[in-house]
Amino acid sequence: MRTKVFRATCPRRVLWGDPVYLAGDTVDTAANVIKEQSIPESFQAKIILEERHDEEYIDIVMLNVEIYMAREQQLPMYLKNMMFSSQEEIIYPISVSSASYLLDIDGRSAMLRTESNGCWGYGCFLYRGKMLDALILDIGLPETETMESAEQLIAALFENVSLEESKDGRDSGRPCEEKGSASQK
Repeated sequence: MRTKVFRATCPRRVLWGDPVYLAGDTVDTAANVIKEQSIPESFQAKIILEERHDEEYIDIVMLNVEIYMAREQQLPMYLKNMMFSSQEEIIYPISVSSASYLLDIDGRSAMLRTESNGCWGYGCFLYRGKMLDALILDIGLPETETMESAEQLIAALFENVSLEESKDGRDSGRPCEEKGSASQK
């Protein structure tokens, strides 16, 4: 399976969710279906585009985009699915009930037509106290997407995208599921 790692300018604002819950210029965050987050200026971004086999139907290949936003020195830890034991983890699913979801990065938007409802990923917030340490988006792409169209999507949503060789040996697991301590070896 192919995996590509990109570096990009970290956005200052990220919004995602089912567009049916957007009402004009306001965002209905009460339902936890639309999430909007400001990103600290000190954060950097890495994006992983990965082909994965469906867990249930092994012959189906799915595309997944993981967007990691954190301080530069902490990114390698998050790419290895680790977090500090002192961090609080809050996960919001990307729930779809209108067969599409919106991804907006600093005002550059993409409407992803899923052709089905359900959970298409999640946003993982890592906090220490009230301070955001990291935001990790794990996004499933519709079956109609290809590796090439996904790369074009990344280039359209983010600024200064460059392909970077993966040197950190990260696993193909999902971020935030394993709660290893950063002090573990």
